[in-house]
Amino acid sequence: TINMERVFTDYYKTKAADAKIKEAREELRDKLKARDTDARAVEDKYNEARKASQNPLLNEADQKAKLRESEDLKADLQDRVKALRNFEQTEQQALMGRYENARKILVDEILEVVRDYATSNQFDLVLDNSGMTSNRLPAVVFAKAQYEISDEILARLNQKAPAASKPAEPADATPAPGK
Repeated sequence: TINMERVFTDYYKTKAADAKIKEAREELRDKLKARDTDARAVEDKYNEARKASQNPLLNEADQKAKLRESEDLKADLQDRVKALRNFEQTEQQALMGRYENARKILVDEILEVVRDYATSNQFDLVLDNSGMTSNRLPAVVFAKAQYEISDEILARLNQKAPAASKPAEPADATPAPGK
């Protein structure tokens, strides 16, 4: 058996991909914040112009000019809000697409290592014990610990990891005799 959820999560490339997606999300958040700030500035100008158009101290011509200005600003604001929503939706979809593509690549890499391991060890079957059935019951009810291969698969996947991303050895690990 294998815990695919743990293998996927602890694969060093998953952590690197997650970091890239998180960075892209933060960049998007910054872009959205800047565009929102611009829209709020236009909204403030619109409110000022609208209020000025209702000022009884202004002559009729100035009131009409302020009213036209407020209407122009309102149209600009509506365009900006619509553009902001479209931009956010498009960027969110692109980000989701990047995530799904990266996930597929990583899962394919993991499955290739699992298949190679299973073939070289003459396994007939490898079951994922991390999932649940549609009835919310464990997909694998019982399997002997000796058949659990998650650690072996993770070791193979992470052997090419850069030194900074390799998992640290457990503190209570005892070195093998002769080392």
